[in-house]
Amino acid sequence: MTEGEDQVLRLADGRALAYRDWGPTDGRPVVFFHGAPGSRLFCPDAGVAHDLGLRLVTFDRPGFGRSDPNEGRAVADTVPDVAALVDHLGFDRIALAGVSAGGPHTLACARAFADRVTGVAVASMPGPLDDVPGAWAGLGDQMRPTAEMARVEPFRSRRAVVRYMQAWVDDPSSYLRPGGPPADRAVKVDPRFRPMLLADVAEALRGGALGQADDLIAFWRPWGFAMGEVPAGVRVFHGGQDSRARPDFDHLAAAPPDARPTVWPDEGHYGIVPRWSEFLASILE
Repeated sequence: MTEGEDQVLRLADGRALAYRDWGPTDGRPVVFFHGAPGSRLFCPDAGVAHDLGLRLVTFDRPGFGRSDPNEGRAVADTVPDVAALVDHLGFDRIALAGVSAGGPHTLACARAFADRVTGVAVASMPGPLDDVPGAWAGLGDQMRPTAEMARVEPFRSRRAVVRYMQAWVDDPSSYLRPGGPPADRAVKVDPRFRPMLLADVAEALRGGALGQADDLIAFWRPWGFAMGEVPAGVRVFHGGQDSRARPDFDHLAAAPPDARPTVWPDEGHYGIVPRWSEFLASILE
């Protein structure tokens, strides 16, 4: 297999699951879960995998990039997809890592593969709406009705998200427009990172916004597991300037058993990008 080359796994139900493989083929296996919108192209520095001796696998969740949609999917539905991927690659023991909206899927797989997991790390991750104090109110008056609709009419909610995302589908670069805390503004214009971020969001939305809609609906609905069921010792990272995820971080730092929280005081929601090496190294500890 050539590093950084697209690969496609045909799942049992016929869907395509696209992925990429980074780092030495004999490195310690790590499966990474991108944010939303996001894709298998999210890799701030491919050299880090080599430096750490990691075989990093990134993949497109259904509806993103080159992976076929799986309409009505729940967070737990990521588990069989990842199980098929790691079995296809011949991995016995694996580490799991994810960012932002990829966090719930990371933890769902960590729970399901507890006897195979060697380390787990998440960054800038939202917590369950029903468990984090003030989470529903924090969605805001524009998003909250669509999230509430997802509980009773998920397909109507899906259509609403697709309509809302259309401007970004038409011009993916507009998703990275200036805005947010100073740390995030700096990351989005940094020439070391911007090409990767632009490629990632463009690939995520190449086929439209169905992946984004399904990801949000899965997040807004119950996840199907409790934080206390996640394996002990999850590394939880948060940017001090990330106002979107502060209450979520407080919950995640306390809810999973023996969670190991870290705050990056000078980072925002995109903190994982400049902290990529530190983040991946944490699963080796």
